[in-house]
Amino acid sequence: MITGVWKDISGIERVLDKLGIKLQEKLKAKVGNGLTTRFWRDIWITDQPLLKRFPDLFNLAKRKNDSVASYLQSPVTNGFWSWDWVRAPESPSEWSSFATLMAMLQQVVFSGGKDCWAWQNDAGNPLEVKTVRMEIMAKEIEQEGGDQAPGYWNSWATPKSNYLLWRALLGKVASKVGLQKRGFWWNVFIWIKVPLPQDMSKLGNIFTVLHNSPGCRRWKKLVMMIATATVWKIWHARNTKTFDGIFIPIRKMVDQLKEETYLWICHRAKIQVPKWEDWLDFNVTNAL
Repeated sequence: MITGVWKDISGIERVLDKLGIKLQEKLKAKVGNGLTTRFWRDIWITDQPLLKRFPDLFNLAKRKNDSVASYLQSPVTNGFWSWDWVRAPESPSEWSSFATLMAMLQQVVFSGGKDCWAWQNDAGNPLEVKTVRMEIMAKEIEQEGGDQAPGYWNSWATPKSNYLLWRALLGKVASKVGLQKRGFWWNVFIWIKVPLPQDMSKLGNIFTVLHNSPGCRRWKKLVMMIATATVWKIWHARNTKTFDGIFIPIRKMVDQLKEETYLWICHRAKIQVPKWEDWLDFNVTNAL
């Protein structure tokens, strides 16, 4: 049974389904004590539930919804399994399936901790919000006809801001949002000490200029993070005005941007965090 945070994630199953991502096929249990992983119905030792891998044995099982732990003779004993059949396997195919299943089960080692869930992906990466988000983005690109935006995903920025940037660069964000808001961008470029782009008619031009600016790898990642946050702040200010009727002045937006990006690098970037007064002046040489 899916529990905890994955129970909440399962609420977006319909959204994922529209993208061709089958939630139940993407979640794989890492069995610790086997108490919350269903033996037949959850994916745990193969890339599909055992009920699909061994349908003949599943039909013979009495306890079709029980946990992995319930099939063990002892919760702390590896390799000794207890079976409860409607009838014992009889045919050669049933015995062959049973032998294959037992061979697989002999390889299972229980750590004794709690069961947890992983997101299956082709790259074999550990489960991270970024991993799931990138797969969703890839599916959306595929459904939108293969359009691609430059790969500006920045691990120092939040996943939501990265996703908004990607959508904006593809032109999928409503034009009235005004993500090219010149006054705000002008203040940001002054702060990070980068010449203002001559052409600010398109958001992509701004990011191209920053991406091609001279500087070390970490400096570029830092300014690209700030640019990503800038898009996020403009979007947030637009929503605040539209839905709450509150206008946020550019000066206040810039102050908020500096505060939020400082928190991002404190908690998300593996660099020496500059002092707050240095950050306000974008004196980040020692941090890089």
